[in-house]
Amino acid sequence: MPKRDPYDVLGLARGASAEEVHASYRRLADMYGSIASDASQPAERRSLAQAHWREVNEAYAAIRAGQASSVPAPQPASAPAAPPGEEVHRLLAAANLNKMRGNLPMAEQLCRQALAISPGDTGALEFLGDVQVALGKFDEAKAAYRAALKAKPGDAGIESKLAHIVLLTPAQTPPTAAVPGSAPAYYPPPPAQVGGDNVLVALTLAGLFPGLGQLYTRHFLKAFIILTLSAFAILGMAPPIIAFVSKSQTSISRLYGGMVSDDPEVGPRLPDAGTIVPPISIGHAIGWAVFFTLLWLYGCVDAAAFALRNHRERRRQQESWYPPPQSGAWPYPPR
Repeated sequence: MPKRDPYDVLGLARGASAEEVHASYRRLADMYGSIASDASQPAERRSLAQAHWREVNEAYAAIRAGQASSVPAPQPASAPAAPPGEEVHRLLAAANLNKMRGNLPMAEQLCRQALAISPGDTGALEFLGDVQVALGKFDEAKAAYRAALKAKPGDAGIESKLAHIVLLTPAQTPPTAAVPGSAPAYYPPPPAQVGGDNVLVALTLAGLFPGLGQLYTRHFLKAFIILTLSAFAILGMAPPIIAFVSKSQTSISRLYGGMVSDDPEVGPRLPDAGTIVPPISIGHAIGWAVFFTLLWLYGCVDAAAFALRNHRERRRQQESWYPPPQSGAWPYPPR
């Protein structure tokens, strides 16, 4: 098999500069080297990658040493250099290819090479920010996006990326000073204070006494009203109950203390229920008891409902102010 031309192996035209030869060699060597060293790749593909890797190394050594017998020495003066715009486009295409293959460090290096040729290239700055976001370098990514906005003010795509990355890291880093005159980052306020959000705790407190559940959910006016009404209900039930208990004890003590009739044919006389507690007092006690029970049921249901609503509100605020980052993904494709 005839030996290939070293410049063809590296994908270069004759007369390429030393920097172009070196960049092409690094790109191909990294690409084939990563495949050859990946144990998860099929054996045939790894063997083919190793052969290409050796061929790339031999071609690079031949060009650098000037020992390629079939290739004359490069003539930079006779062949015009590629325009800077085409070189930047080629480097960005190679960077995008490396990014798709998962070789993010090489993609970042190629972006920096493109920026060394054209420092104010908006596409190179924006793509560099995308790669740095994928690498987790959020400070450098924000600096790249701000530099791109300085070169191209008002670009909606770059502004949306910068705003998103600032919201992803609200409290980690202050605004970078890489670009003079850049606007300070926007830090969202902390979530508003809400009441207790544990339904079990709210039910337990409301079950102990009406109004305690409302204190837990921070409904203080409602808690004050329920506590006041509960106190009135207890005060309304207390006198008839106390009178009933005291008179019952007195009647029972008289009954079993020997106070029976002298006539043996007449049995012990039980006290009349109406003489222990008047019927109207018993009715009042039952009414207050029903009222207290309704207050207790309302307090339990109301406390549980507002605790559940507080729980949902706290979760909504946390998700709104601090959205979770998507692992290994960036929502904006490179343009």
